[in-house]
Amino acid sequence: MDVLTLYQNLSSPGEIKNKGNGEYCGPCPSCGGRDRFLLWPEHKSGAPGGRFLCRGCGAHGDAIEFLRLFQNLNYREACEALRLEPCRPVFHAPGKSPAKEWAPEPERLPSAVWMEQAARLVATCGAGIGAGPGLETLRGRGLAVETARALGIGWNPADRYDRRVDWGLDDEVNPKTGRPRKVWLPKGLVLPIRRKTGIAALLIRRAEWKAEDDLPKYWQVKGSGDGCFCIGKPGLPVVLVESFLDAALVWQEGRDLVAACALTGATKKPDAGTTAFLREAPLILWSLDFDEAGTKAWAWWREQFTVKAWPCAAGKDPGEMRKAGTPIRPWLEAALRAPVPCRETHEKAPQDAATPKDDPCLTVQRKSLPKRPERRCAGYPRRCLEGCPDYRGLTSTFCRKLHWWKPWPVPGTGELPTVTSWRGHVRHSYRDGTTRLVGMDAAPSVPASVIPPVPVPGAAVLLTRTEQRNVRAKVAPC
Repeated sequence: MDVLTLYQNLSSPGEIKNKGNGEYCGPCPSCGGRDRFLLWPEHKSGAPGGRFLCRGCGAHGDAIEFLRLFQNLNYREACEALRLEPCRPVFHAPGKSPAKEWAPEPERLPSAVWMEQAARLVATCGAGIGAGPGLETLRGRGLAVETARALGIGWNPADRYDRRVDWGLDDEVNPKTGRPRKVWLPKGLVLPIRRKTGIAALLIRRAEWKAEDDLPKYWQVKGSGDGCFCIGKPGLPVVLVESFLDAALVWQEGRDLVAACALTGATKKPDAGTTAFLREAPLILWSLDFDEAGTKAWAWWREQFTVKAWPCAAGKDPGEMRKAGTPIRPWLEAALRAPVPCRETHEKAPQDAATPKDDPCLTVQRKSLPKRPERRCAGYPRRCLEGCPDYRGLTSTFCRKLHWWKPWPVPGTGELPTVTSWRGHVRHSYRDGTTRLVGMDAAPSVPASVIPPVPVPGAAVLLTRTEQRNVRAKVAPC
């Protein structure tokens, strides 16, 4: 008995969705949702009954843990229900055991027959990307035909059902219908993930996908590998995104500035090849969604890599940012110009150039915090509370770490920014186009991103105080 069978006993008919490659999803028995609960009945780890993971509440484990969490069984009762022999108890000495160091796993590649069949499909679908609905879909994502041909993106005009043996897969029979299962190739954009040995995975952005659809928007062809999509020159800064098309858009607009890596999932861990590609980068820009799953993923990435949070100026991904009218390249140039926040704490982060030196708020940072229970901060000037009431009620500890994120008035004019709430953050917008994103819900674990205005051709580029100090140090005589 595996986790899928146990989950079917708790769920309603029609709630379980088959995502392909032995992965299923549905609502979590604990926290609900629609497709946040993932199940692998035949997990490669060899866990008894497979494994499960909830991207919402974080519940995970094997079939034994499934029975303990969702059916309130103890360990021995769960083993008896699964007809497993309970392991002997192991008693550990008091004290905290050292955390296990993460090591990337090697990428799982498909068979040679699968790669040959995938290459034929990409060659056939690549001919239809230059006209018709394929070209319209491509332009809707902001991609040029030259980019599509360079990356091997194609257009599948209609649904196809190939035999599994043609793709080098073992025959399977549908237990409900008794008919042999096929390899489904839906209508849409064909997105290949290439390696030196050939095509390692195929994703298809379904053209007829709807929000109420049970199947995923990006369909992974049966037998595909589990690697990430990396594009660009090694050694350049890398932008981390979720989808293939967002990575292609970033590479198209700034291939001379950055490389791109699409994880194809917020909770996905990089394989050994992708990890080596990321280790060569001098800077990793983390641009995934700042939702609940993204916040948990950010904590893991910050522990394993030297990353810098750089959310999109508008929308949740580069594609939506482009549709909102914000160009991609100035957003990338601003990320490379801005200073990298401190990894462990933000107290040493550089002050913004618009921060007045004689403001009474700065005196709070210089004072040592008392060791008594937390108290409310009284160092805010009145104009700051009037301009941004969302800061009211912060404790003095958070006040010390978030003071440089406050809506300072513009010197000379006294202009206060427009304060709006955006995806768990607070957005400060000035008339000159400067946008500041302040992490309120996730602070101080998620650093803020100060996005300068889009530069105007011919206009002078404003430097931060750190950049001005570096310029003065370079021209100073020895």
